[in-house]
Amino acid sequence: MIKEIRTLSKPIKLFALITGLSFISFGPLASVKAQYSGDIRKLRETRYCPNCYLKGANLEGLYLRKAYLNDANLRRANLRNADLKGAYFQNADLRNAILENADLRNANLGGADLRRTKLERIVINNNTRMDEKWLLVWKIVNQKLENKNLVKADLKEADLSLTNLQRFNLEKADLSGANLSNSNLRNSNLRQINLNKSDLFSANLQNADLTQANLENANLNNANLKNANLSEVNLRNANLQNVNLNKAKLNSSDLRKANLTYTDLTNADLRKVNLVGANLDGTLLNGADLRGANLEDAKIQRLNIRTLSRIGVRLCGATMPDGRKHLC
Repeated sequence: MIKEIRTLSKPIKLFALITGLSFISFGPLASVKAQYSGDIRKLRETRYCPNCYLKGANLEGLYLRKAYLNDANLRRANLRNADLKGAYFQNADLRNAILENADLRNANLGGADLRRTKLERIVINNNTRMDEKWLLVWKIVNQKLENKNLVKADLKEADLSLTNLQRFNLEKADLSGANLSNSNLRNSNLRQINLNKSDLFSANLQNADLTQANLENANLNNANLKNANLSEVNLRNANLQNVNLNKAKLNSSDLRKANLTYTDLTNADLRKVNLVGANLDGTLLNGADLRGANLEDAKIQRLNIRTLSRIGVRLCGATMPDGRKHLC
């Protein structure tokens, strides 16, 4: 009889342990879900929800006039077509929120975090309170600015996707972490601009001047940089896959560990460029000038010295992938 009790005690203890672990593992998650649903219900019923957890909530088209949402977490929330007249969003987290066609007239967004939030097609008026930085972003994406001089402007982590910035002067501006995908920056002055970790997917940068710009870890996949000036630019770890750099000036730039697969570098100026560890698989190098460039540990499949010479690539003094200097 004693043996039977001992034998049964093992699964009982194991069940208790699993139950306890389940409670520990899922208890907080269940608590967050309960708070989330409770906060949504509270907002709908009272329009008073300071410090509420509404991350990713679907609030599309809701009537939230004069709603009190100070310090609320509305990150990635959907507020499309919502009536937010006179609402309070002071110090609220609105990162990546959807505000398309939202009515924010007379609303207070002082101190609100609007990083990576698209401000195009939101309705505001002179009584809408918004930090100067985000008001500038709103003007850029919604109005045709007569003054295109934005030297040293703080546009860090702003959403400027699909925006026409042609011929803008953004010299020394901070756009690190900004979303500039499909934007038009043709013929713009981008000298010494900070574009670290920015998204420039399919952006048009033809003829742009990016001298001494910081593009480290930037995504330039499918961008057009034909005839652009990228002299002395930091492009370490940048994604330059499928980029058009035809006739671009990249002399003395840092492209260590950059992804240049299937990039068009036809007739590009690559003198003294640092390409250590870069991926050049499938890259077009016809007529490129690589004199004095450092290609040590670079990945260049399908190409060899004879092939490079035959297509007009100049390699005088260049350090080749195996570490040897190419003779002039």
